[in-house]
Amino acid sequence: MRRKPCRALFVVIAMLLLLTCPHTLPAADWFVAAGAKDGDGSRARPFHDPWRALAAASAGDVIHIAQGVYHGRHDRSVWIVDRPRISVLGGYDQGFTQRDPWANPSVLAFHADYEGVNEASLLIGAEDHTGVVIDGLVLDGGGRNRYDLKPPMGLRGGLNSVGPLVMFSSSDVVIRNFVLTNSLSGAAHARSARATGREAADPRERQHLRLCL
Repeated sequence: MRRKPCRALFVVIAMLLLLTCPHTLPAADWFVAAGAKDGDGSRARPFHDPWRALAAASAGDVIHIAQGVYHGRHDRSVWIVDRPRISVLGGYDQGFTQRDPWANPSVLAFHADYEGVNEASLLIGAEDHTGVVIDGLVLDGGGRNRYDLKPPMGLRGGLNSVGPLVMFSSSDVVIRNFVLTNSLSGAAHARSARATGREAADPRERQHLRLCL
């Protein structure tokens, strides 16, 4: 009879441990395809733009982006990553059956006709974005530039108060299989991140970062 209180105490302690210990939820997959309508982020009904997936994703989730050109929410041409360990993978075909970033470019582009207030960069890390992986995207800042209207369409300048196309500040950020093009203000700035500087200097990883300025 004396053992029953001990058993009850053991059960209570076990339940408290289950309630207080952190649980690791399985990572979710989110899908994005240009031109999609009324999507919920599933493979069958993808979101129409990466900003929706970035807003819906939790830490550790994976975002899959099909080929196409994207301009962000309301054509603002800004995408914010503000959660840790998110992976953003571009280069899928429309059915998400094959992935080749060079054959199926997923382009995040500046919308030249947007007349509102712009952010300084297109792809921005905010709050804690430790361990983020950006793989297989094209960032095109050509819409921020001003060109001659007649051939050879020479570059005349760009918008004021713009920065590099990519801005990250958390640690352990990885950028690979990436094209950064048409920027007058630099390609990428990554404080405390495994990005432009280290990858460009390391011959083993140089092939994973393409800078087209």
